[in-house]
Amino acid sequence: MVGNGCRKWHDVERGFNQFKNDIHKLVGFCGKYRGHPVLGTRAAYDVTYWKLHNAVAGDRRGDY
Repeated sequence: MVGNGCRKWHDVERGFNQFKNDIHKLVGFCGKYRGHPVLGTRAAYDVTYWKLHNAVAGDRRGDY
C-alpha cells in the first residue's frame, strides 16, 4: 500500500523510511535474531532491505 503513491524516487525513499528501523531491529548484526546463523548476518539484512525497498518502489524484477 505504501508504494501505491510513489511516482518519483523521492516518494519511494519517504515511503520506505518507515520500514528501515523495523528491519534493523529484526535482522543483521544488531537485530533481535543476531545469534541466528542466517538471520544474524549482513546478507539477511541486505536481502530483507532490498526486497522491501523494491516492493515499495514497485520493482517486480527478481520476483520469480
